[in-house]
Amino acid sequence: IEQTFFCAINPSLRVRYAAKCFSLLNVNGRIAGLLFNIVFDKEGPPFGGNKEEYKPLFEPLFNFKHFEVCKNSIPPRSGNELFIEIVKKNKISDFVKLYSISGITCSGCKETIIEVLNKSNNVKSVTINNDFSELLITSDEKLNVSSLENAISNDKKYHLKEIKI
Repeated sequence: IEQTFFCAINPSLRVRYAAKCFSLLNVNGRIAGLLFNIVFDKEGPPFGGNKEEYKPLFEPLFNFKHFEVCKNSIPPRSGNELFIEIVKKNKISDFVKLYSISGITCSGCKETIIEVLNKSNNVKSVTINNDFSELLITSDEKLNVSSLENAISNDKKYHLKEIKI
């Protein structure tokens, strides 16, 4: 049950949160609860967000059973909460790996890296957190960190280190 944990952690940790949930749940395990559907004007916690931000975090690892504006929020939160029920995918790929990444300085670099890695052999999905420090890759086979670094940078600007989930 998700209730106020996701919104309490810094958004830079959300990729790690999704990966950890995936690693903890059994096949067909599920998460149900509420997420904020509003971006706050002040620095959190709580930290807000929206469907467009959350979907790429969970989609590589989970199937969405419910992902909609909550119908029974209390009046002050009406329209500002999403009801989620996500189910761990039975078979996504054989490998889900989380990496720290350095060298990304802008959204353009982030999108380029995602595009390049998604074209790499056996990579199924790539997600990078909002502060460009962590990268989640799902793949059909174990990937070599050096090969990944070579794919994303000719000048060795980007560096990856695997993080244990």
